[in-house]
Amino acid sequence: MKRKLLLAPLTIIMTVTCAIGFSACERHTHAMTHHPATAATCTEDGNVEYWSCSDCGKNFADEDGDEEITTIVIPATGHTYSEEWTSDDDYHWHAATCGHDVEVKDRAEHAWDSGEITAEPTCTEPGVKTYTCTVCDATKTETVSATGHTYSDKWSYDEDYHWYAATCGHNEETKDQSEHTLVDGICTVCDAFIGTKGLEYTLSDDGTYYIVSGIGIAVDENIIIPNMYGGKPVTEIGSQAFYQNQTIQSVAIPDSVTAIGSYAFRECASLTDVTIGSSVETIEKQAFAKCASLENVVIKDGVAMIGETMFWECPLTKIIIPDSVTSIGANAFRDCASLSDVTIGSGVETIGSRAFYGCTIESAVVSASAMDNYMQENGTLPGDASYLIAPGYLKTLILTGEGEMADYLLFGYNKLETLIICEGITSIGYSAFNRCLSLKSIVIPKSVISVGSGATDYCDALETVYYGGTESDWESLDISFTSTELTNAARYYYSETRPTEEGNFWHYDTDGVTPVIWKDETSN
Repeated sequence: MKRKLLLAPLTIIMTVTCAIGFSACERHTHAMTHHPATAATCTEDGNVEYWSCSDCGKNFADEDGDEEITTIVIPATGHTYSEEWTSDDDYHWHAATCGHDVEVKDRAEHAWDSGEITAEPTCTEPGVKTYTCTVCDATKTETVSATGHTYSDKWSYDEDYHWYAATCGHNEETKDQSEHTLVDGICTVCDAFIGTKGLEYTLSDDGTYYIVSGIGIAVDENIIIPNMYGGKPVTEIGSQAFYQNQTIQSVAIPDSVTAIGSYAFRECASLTDVTIGSSVETIEKQAFAKCASLENVVIKDGVAMIGETMFWECPLTKIIIPDSVTSIGANAFRDCASLSDVTIGSGVETIGSRAFYGCTIESAVVSASAMDNYMQENGTLPGDASYLIAPGYLKTLILTGEGEMADYLLFGYNKLETLIICEGITSIGYSAFNRCLSLKSIVIPKSVISVGSGATDYCDALETVYYGGTESDWESLDISFTSTELTNAARYYYSETRPTEEGNFWHYDTDGVTPVIWKDETSN
């Protein structure tokens, strides 16, 4: 039994030994072929360095066949592309950098933006608009048409034609040029104040405007001063330009004129009508003095002043001085014996002495401050010089302005019958209407808060007071106890609409000035 146990291991050892010895005796000898390394390209695979056995078909990393390898191929790299875009007129792409120029990546049409003007067109030359691809920044351009000439929206004109002038610097270019269509000297197309042909002109020293210097060869009786002559504005009427002319009957002065020289129309015996344009700032002395037939004068709003003795001894019957006028010269309307109706604008600050001396003014509109200033300059008590408007004629007065009314303002106006004080006056001064013997009615605005002592002394004819407030407002007025003529007169309270309650009420007429009593609808 013991021998059998020892024999089994021995048998195993011998078997293994014999197998090893047999294997060693039978080891394979490779038939190697060397393959050098080949780099891969963008289109061709490469390989690593290796040896292959033609007998066993295996590949080895070494010549001795000790290290078998299974991966020998290096894959083709594929094409490489630039990071920068390449483009033509229509497309963009990334070009190959591997030498295969036909290969591209990300080829697509351009995505153009809305474009910007990179060269401005002019009136005669085209411009350039540049578009940029939002992907590759490629650009393309297109031509922008020339704008064509641009023209003013205001007419230019001379004596014969009107046109729209170029504003693009090409002064020779015009649009819509045609002859004037005139009615009373005004073109119905361009509104040009063309005026009388044949007048005499003088060019200003700086060569920028013309001055009307005389009648020239003009034969018209109705003179229209043009606002343009020779392509330049007419801004002045020279001193003595029409002095003692015996034929002209009317003169229209355009808004272009800013100055009228002294004696410009003095003693034009046939002159009856004058219109003064709105831009006149300076009117020298006696510009229209002693025009024996001058009855009608229109002074446009915008005129700044009335010169000294401007209308001296003219037979004017009515004059309206606009709010734009700030000063009236001394003797401006002196001895205009027919002048009965005057409106002095609220802008008048100074009035020269005897401005209306010798005038028979019956109706006037004037500011309280203008009357007060005049009185302060020429005396404070009655006397011809201290009266802005002669008291011997004035029957109706509309008093405008703001603030306090001066003492004695209308003292002794013994012909005055109707006085209308406008809203804005805050007080009636001491003896303001004293001895207005004919005063029958007075309008007192709600803005008045006090009436001075003796304001209505000797106003025995006063019958009616039109008050701008309510009865309770009247009760709060500070009225001097001496003003019994005022408190005893019939009194009416303002109501813009027909009142529903009983009482005395009034409203303004359609002219906005004249007081009218509201009457009971059932009364006759």
